[in-house]
Amino acid sequence: MAAAVVAAVVVVAAVAAAAEHALFARKTGPNPWRIRAAPALLDGNVPLRAAQACAPFIAGNAVGFWLEPPSPIELAIDAKRARCSDPSARVSTTRDEVVVALDTQLEIEPVGGAIALDAARNRADIRVTVDRHMYSNRQTIFCTFRVHKRWLDRPIALDGPLASLTMFAPDARWSLATTDVARAMVERHAAFFDATYFAQKRAGATKRYRSISREPPASLVDASRSDAVVHSLGAPLATDEGALLVRVECAIEAEHFGAVTRCRCDADARRDRAQSIARALSALGATLGPSDRAFEYLAQYVVGHTNGDPHVLVKPALLAATREDWCLVIDCVADGGLRGVTEAAWFHAVPCVAVARGATRYSVGSTLARVRAVPRAMLSPTLSWRESSGATRS
Repeated sequence: MAAAVVAAVVVVAAVAAAAEHALFARKTGPNPWRIRAAPALLDGNVPLRAAQACAPFIAGNAVGFWLEPPSPIELAIDAKRARCSDPSARVSTTRDEVVVALDTQLEIEPVGGAIALDAARNRADIRVTVDRHMYSNRQTIFCTFRVHKRWLDRPIALDGPLASLTMFAPDARWSLATTDVARAMVERHAAFFDATYFAQKRAGATKRYRSISREPPASLVDASRSDAVVHSLGAPLATDEGALLVRVECAIEAEHFGAVTRCRCDADARRDRAQSIARALSALGATLGPSDRAFEYLAQYVVGHTNGDPHVLVKPALLAATREDWCLVIDCVADGGLRGVTEAAWFHAVPCVAVARGATRYSVGSTLARVRAVPRAMLSPTLSWRESSGATRS
């Protein structure tokens, strides 16, 4: 027995040494949920234009792992109570929602980082809201999700990826950018979003992001002091659990009913915001001004995606940078928005992609996105399974 335990410990240590960032999993019951690597092309369901042109979206798809129930979860509600097909589920109701807590029959242990249980970004079921949980040591995974009662006028079945597991750096060091670094970020932003970029964009995908990523410029961040820096050009700054919070700066109204995506902000609020950005740039001594296209990128604030795509692109008035080999994971948390990963060592805008289904409104001050600075190697940690005997397999 002792020899077997020692052997198992040696195997675990060897796996951890081979992968700086790893996730160990163990099945704790007869019907565990499935864990699988999140696919970059979403099992073939990525729009062609996004696959051709939007590298941050493709990278965001492939972050971490999906959690899928072993069989469809059936939910129903009547005048008396809500019912779930899983007999082990803890089911409760609020005035507007049915809340379901399920044991996934999985135990996980992250190595080299912590794990966030969250929605299955970029493939989330629009009827489901997943409660976010953090895991920093060995724990059993309980998935708690909420379904609004408007979806339960008839019984429904929930299947496929209902949640995700994403590794992050709980001790990532954020700091405010120095004036010199902030000015350099503005210069790089202006060089990327120049007149040529927008002229090419009218004709189709520019592929500038992919081109620069092959031979990127050096990071502006001093790794001995910070993992990421941020500079506000008027956007409010706040952090939560190591993530930078992006707040809505101007109320956004967006709508999509199947063909065209429209969005708008109050004209006075958007003009005041543009003036605030101009003042912030002037205070830096930056040459970027209202006549430049890169300024217009920030001042425009929100724009609809291509026809047929129910999303809007929101451009916060802030710039961020990471150290070499780190990136930003941008989760638009409002109403099931998308996840993107940007190479912030050289690309300093923080684009957020929000949902426009039917008529949607985003209020001033509400949280639009959570932004984490993450080592690139942490995006796809090694997954290894522990057997009941204690042995480990990859």
